[in-house]
Amino acid sequence: MLNRVIISELAFPALLVVGGLAFEQLMAPSRVLFGNISDS
Repeated sequence: MLNRVIISELAFPALLVVGGLAFEQLMAPSRVLFGNISDS
């Protein structure tokens, strides 16, 4: 839903929107790793 709003209403290129969302999902495991390191 958010993708459709960003692409159609705000006229962002679809590749930038998809790339940004994919990057967030790809970085999620590293956030867990860095959080574990900072806790120890």
